[in-house]
Amino acid sequence: MFRSVVVPVLCLSVVGCMESSNGNESGSVPYVVASSGLQVGIESQQTRVFRNSSEYSALMSGIQLGGEKPNPDFGQKLVVAVFSTLNSCYSLSVDSVVETEISIEVRVAVSRLADACLPVIGQNYVFVESARSSKEVSVIYRKADNGL
Repeated sequence: MFRSVVVPVLCLSVVGCMESSNGNESGSVPYVVASSGLQVGIESQQTRVFRNSSEYSALMSGIQLGGEKPNPDFGQKLVVAVFSTLNSCYSLSVDSVVETEISIEVRVAVSRLADACLPVIGQNYVFVESARSSKEVSVIYRKADNGL
């Protein structure tokens, strides 16, 4: 089951860290992880929600992605960009995207890749595309159970 991560620094959100709103979960919605990896240009933890190309283009001109640059159709898609301060010794993966009565929740797992790790330049990010929505978006982190 998902829960907010106890370490506050891992909790990013547009509306705040929370579980599904009062059990009003409508269910998983289709999504695509459009890009993930390490990026250079954003050094603070943040979640950015893009509903149009002008906001998206402004962000993309200021960062370098280690993965593919998504090219979303903003007429039909919503893009959620999750930027963390976690280095290359960690990874972010999307478990699910859930629509509740009041919000869209992107559920992200944080994994440590190895006990001994030499970090490289860059911080983790993940871009998620889902159906266009005007609802608020939140990101809920959980620590992945990968044995480390």
